[in-house]
Amino acid sequence: MKLAFELGDTVLYQLAILDKVLIDIRLQPVFENTDFIIHDSSSTFGLDLSVVRLGRNTVPIDFMLEGGGMRIDVDSIQETFEWSNESMKNTDEVSSFIKQLLTCTVLMEYCGSHTSICLFQNDGKPVFKSILRYYSFFGSFFYKDCEKKLFLPIYPQT
Repeated sequence: MKLAFELGDTVLYQLAILDKVLIDIRLQPVFENTDFIIHDSSSTFGLDLSVVRLGRNTVPIDFMLEGGGMRIDVDSIQETFEWSNESMKNTDEVSSFIKQLLTCTVLMEYCGSHTSICLFQNDGKPVFKSILRYYSFFGSFFYKDCEKKLFLPIYPQT
């Protein structure tokens, strides 16, 4: 795929990290991978991408590669994960997390004013857990029961 504009150096650096993860799991880079949708909101200063695997119950993931850093939205939760350009200098940590997000089973639990995200390997072993807290006056009143969503790996590994 060819873009109608050139990407800035910072965005190209972040794209290179994402492409390396894809290549490491034996997939095509972003611009050659049909599972990635590039949104119209993309520009020289930012690249907005979604990963969509049709026919599979996989977690919706959006990547925002921007001048200030990389942002990942998971299951429509804005700014689920973020890295500044400074923190992205540790590319191994960022790459490792993105690889886990793309290759692991994802369990989302929504409960009142917090959401938990767990990533599990094929053998069921948890490799990551995070609890996101949202401060809302009404959050705890409207959610009496917790909701869980289990998503298959976007790119299962054997």
